[in-house]
Amino acid sequence: MADNMNVFKSLFGAASLALVAGNASANVVYDWMGTCTELCTGNATAVLTLADTYTPGTAVANADFLSFSFSSSNGSYTVPGDTVFSEFTSGSSLPDFFGATGIYIDYPGSGTYFQHWSNGAWNTMIGGSELAVGQEGSWTLRTPAVPLPASLPLLLAGVAGMGALSRRRKG
Repeated sequence: MADNMNVFKSLFGAASLALVAGNASANVVYDWMGTCTELCTGNATAVLTLADTYTPGTAVANADFLSFSFSSSNGSYTVPGDTVFSEFTSGSSLPDFFGATGIYIDYPGSGTYFQHWSNGAWNTMIGGSELAVGQEGSWTLRTPAVPLPASLPLLLAGVAGMGALSRRRKG
């Protein structure tokens, strides 16, 4: 009887873990790359991290913003996702802008911003000085890892429990 109770506890624990794991979600991450034409060489890159509540292809709201990091041959910076973040251009959407004039990420009071227009042109400043200018900027949604189905641990725990019970009955 005690062995059956231990098996039940194990199954219950696995089921609880499966339910918790099934509710996990990941942030939405966009990678950006643009060709430098002034003040930098080669390509510039950036990573925009949005909250897991953001739906790709819809307008970006300030509440969606978590962080933005930019890097070029001329320098780099990160805009943290805290209360000093200013705004996205009204109606900005990623990756295709859906008719918006562009993306504008501003870190107020620091003289740091990033602009990317729907025609692909972009520029950025840090501390009030232009850091990089370019063309052909584009956003790519980073494909998240495929999560483990929440029912899989539960199924495996059930199969293991049935095997343990079967073995105990035979022995």
